[in-house]
Amino acid sequence: MTDVVGFIHSKGGVGKSTLTVFVALALRNSGVIVRVLDADPQASTHRWAETAAKDGDRLPVDVIPTPSPQAVRDAVSAARADEIEIVLIDTPPGTPAVLDEVVKLVNLALIPTAASPMDIDRVWPTLDLLADVPTAVVLNALDARETAASIAKNTLEDVGVSVADTTVPMRASVRRAFGTNPPVPAVYRELASEIKEAVS
Repeated sequence: MTDVVGFIHSKGGVGKSTLTVFVALALRNSGVIVRVLDADPQASTHRWAETAAKDGDRLPVDVIPTPSPQAVRDAVSAARADEIEIVLIDTPPGTPAVLDEVVKLVNLALIPTAASPMDIDRVWPTLDLLADVPTAVVLNALDARETAASIAKNTLEDVGVSVADTTVPMRASVRRAFGTNPPVPAVYRELASEIKEAVS
């Protein structure tokens, strides 16, 4: 069986592409057969994979551009036929047709967000979009000095929103990782383990 996990947020710049790549690598390193679909017309995840390949540092996972609803459907069907265990989808902001298609297909939706009140406020429209889908918020790219993460987690959980146990700090090495096949920090392995448990 193929499980489909979407990194989804109605806003851009929340770290979906970076999370997608690092979680894919963490899953692959743990023995999961994983494939990435890049449904964002900007194709950041696919360009990451292409750049790594050109530099002789190829990613050990397939990254397939799927910029339309039909492309997403076809790629998920192909993944099932290929017996891929987990498909990760990096989604675009502000492309309703693609987002609607991804929402129909996912077993689990993850909403990356920073922890400030403004960032948390932007989560609610995405939660509305995902009302019928198992969903968790991932607190992402956090400043290690911030205390906002625990406040944000409590705020969300107090109103019944699931929040991943793993919070992802901002790391300079991760910000520089585009176009490489980078080592995977432990925090992404922890998040990958949470994902595996959630879809099992």
